[in-house]
Amino acid sequence: MPKAKYWWQQALREKEKQTVIKLKNKDGSFKCSVVVNTNLYPLTGSPELFTCENTEVLNSAELRRAMDRVQYKIGACYSNVAELIKEARREGLEITPYCGWLFVNAYDYPIHHCWAIYGNSVLDLSDDFTVMLSGDNGKVFEAVQGQPEETRKLVVSFAKAAQSWPNTARCAAVGTPTPFLLYVGAPCEPEEGKAIYKHLIDKYPRHECQRNLEADGFNATQRCMKEAGLMDWTNKKGGD
Repeated sequence: MPKAKYWWQQALREKEKQTVIKLKNKDGSFKCSVVVNTNLYPLTGSPELFTCENTEVLNSAELRRAMDRVQYKIGACYSNVAELIKEARREGLEITPYCGWLFVNAYDYPIHHCWAIYGNSVLDLSDDFTVMLSGDNGKVFEAVQGQPEETRKLVVSFAKAAQSWPNTARCAAVGTPTPFLLYVGAPCEPEEGKAIYKHLIDKYPRHECQRNLEADGFNATQRCMKEAGLMDWTNKKGGD
């Protein structure tokens, strides 16, 4: 059997109304199975999957203009998508908001996330990984691999520099996610998604998706962003 090109190809199991993603420990041993749609990982409907393999680059000039008018806020996925919906409508276009779970690798629990779909394109204003990790930037990140503090500094430095870029440049190639990302979600309005997440955390205050967060809701990278003036909240718990 040929080796999987992307981590999620090996980890993914699809059922009729649920998706199972098998996570690993850093030593390669089995960690746990994340099952979406369940009480711990809820959706508004049956799970739909989006990756670099089943999406395509956005070719709508109107929607690209709409994206560039959104004032992107780091860590504010629900309000970012709400603003994108408004700007798309100004161009006479309708996009479909999705809420669900974003997996970034085979080891970490997913985060609750909000994005939008237009045709076969994923619209996610937070997906600037492709640009951040490509070319000379990518070489710099490779040089600090295994050094979390240095990596966080580079992420913050990139975020600062990219503030002045159009969203469509920062998030290139728009429409096709960075290859290591796996989106599992269902159509859902941003405010509804935010309420679902708040209810989930109220019900499970020690939910595994928050294990890397401190009491105020920030993880280590987000705290660095906040200290650099790139995030607005004094307390992030409960979402944006």
